[in-house]
Amino acid sequence: TKTWRKRGHWRPGHVGCTLAQELEEDKRIQAERLNDRIYRLAEVCILSLQPALSALELIGRQRGERWDFWEVFSGTGRFTAAVVVAGLIVGPPVDIIRFPGGLALDLLLQKNQALLQAVLEEARPRWLHLGPPCTYWTPISRCTASKPPGTWALLRANARELWFTALQMAFLQSQQGRKGSIEQPPRCVSWRLRATEEFYIEHPDWKLFVWPSCAYGMCDPITGAPWQKMQGFLSNADLGLVASRRCTCRVPHVPVQDRIKSGPWKGWRRTTIAGQYPPEMCQKLASVVLSLIHI
Repeated sequence: TKTWRKRGHWRPGHVGCTLAQELEEDKRIQAERLNDRIYRLAEVCILSLQPALSALELIGRQRGERWDFWEVFSGTGRFTAAVVVAGLIVGPPVDIIRFPGGLALDLLLQKNQALLQAVLEEARPRWLHLGPPCTYWTPISRCTASKPPGTWALLRANARELWFTALQMAFLQSQQGRKGSIEQPPRCVSWRLRATEEFYIEHPDWKLFVWPSCAYGMCDPITGAPWQKMQGFLSNADLGLVASRRCTCRVPHVPVQDRIKSGPWKGWRRTTIAGQYPPEMCQKLASVVLSLIHI
């Protein structure tokens, strides 16, 4: 694309990787089918669980708990907090960084993936929400990026592992007839991977809902200008009430880019801040969760 650096401007040994090239790489890679992943991780969990403990007890919860809502790849856990305020029973939000009341797990590790699969089957959350990292899959992450081929390969392997973990958990949730949602910006190439397309085919009741983040107050914390970012939620629940909100901004939108240079957010990447769900959006989503799981 026009925004890519010329090859001669890259450091020695560095190359670019467009999203189109990413899709070509996806065709080349022999990916494990979701069903095979589920069976393999179930075997890992059987070997790792102590006979006297349940999966819930291994994460510090009571055996036999049942949850209304559970959030994995939770970030700051705002969605979970909104569901708690709505009066529902929630599981501990899971992310690699621990937040109050949450569970810190590195989901690149097979043993942790297996544990979450076992927890999912035991706690049977009526709604499971998954928000895996999207940085690797977004157009903005590729526009001027150049890295050594080995770095691209490692980043790809990690990003695919986390995305497939999300799909696998959504697959299990759907097979049990329960509600769920997966969040990624709509332009992410992760929506076009073979594994995702297979998920669509096997679960045609899952639909992609898209809406502008600015409709729920997402804006630059320094300038107040609305951010140019769309939300994308794949779900087997009707999120039409959330997606019906439209942009009413009367000022130009600005792209989510660069670091903040002053104020309380100094040093933060704007893309990191934009990854946090707006509180008003979480409240609206929580109201939909409440209405649908109490039918």
